[in-house]
Amino acid sequence: MKNRVSVCVTVFNEKDSIGDLIKSLCFNKDCFHELVICDGGSIDKTDQIVKNLSKDFKWIKFVVSKGNVAHGRNVAVKNASGDIIAMTDAGCIVQKNWVKKITQPLFDGKYDISAGFYNIKTRNSFQKALGFFRGVNKNNYNSKTFIPSCRSVAFKKRVWICVGGFDEKLSLSGEDTKFFYEALKNGFKMKKVKDALVDWVEPVQFGIKDIFKFYYYAKGDAQTSIWWDPVKKWRTHNIKILSIFLRYGFFIACFFFDRFFGAFVFAFYLLWAFAKVFRNQKDFYAGFWGMIIQIFSDFLIMAGFVKGFIK
Repeated sequence: MKNRVSVCVTVFNEKDSIGDLIKSLCFNKDCFHELVICDGGSIDKTDQIVKNLSKDFKWIKFVVSKGNVAHGRNVAVKNASGDIIAMTDAGCIVQKNWVKKITQPLFDGKYDISAGFYNIKTRNSFQKALGFFRGVNKNNYNSKTFIPSCRSVAFKKRVWICVGGFDEKLSLSGEDTKFFYEALKNGFKMKKVKDALVDWVEPVQFGIKDIFKFYYYAKGDAQTSIWWDPVKKWRTHNIKILSIFLRYGFFIACFFFDRFFGAFVFAFYLLWAFAKVFRNQKDFYAGFWGMIIQIFSDFLIMAGFVKGFIK
């Protein structure tokens, strides 16, 4: 099995996390034959760390090619010798047997893509709230609409060839969404494997500045031009973003009709934001952070969407 599997990772300034990812892959080594890492031009000694580890772990193939994350993914896959690609990201730690679990459906012959899952690691209420908005928590996982993230996924290399790789025009986000959208549209079959887990540890470092990433996510979503999805149907990111515009249009109309009624409607919206985060995270303070993040993220998403749509 392992002689057909290449694990591919792209990195950029990941000196604090790449070592932990590589070490976690050591516990999966029986199930793959190489780890291909593409560095997009790090300036924080990420390349030195990988080069030093590659002296001990001969199965690491290190490539440097400056570019965005989509470019890094393409270069890594292009340099992979396996016909099955398992993908994760720096900032993640794969669990034991992850490679085996994520690739098993691809050896059965029925499936071309295997969608894994991830645990979100946080240490305080703010990070719990932001993690709720940034990722898919196991408590709100929907197996019918879940689209894989490159944090935990595997696919046959012929899928990448057929789709034409990851779209490098999507510079900051949306490249994996569009890739799997195109793959499913072309008839490739996907299997969801909920127990193929990685721990997404990056949220432990979340700070206020990470809220602004919603702008870039929405910009990338607009640039993908995906309005209908074979799995999500009409529940695509872009349709959800349009609903935010409609939501605030409704709030404004309510204020013009009656300012007290408008204030009541908006207060109910904040309460809804609190309730969904609190119900998911079971943390009272996370619920309050959820209200703040909801408002900030709404406006950042709308701004990013407009920018991406125009571009």
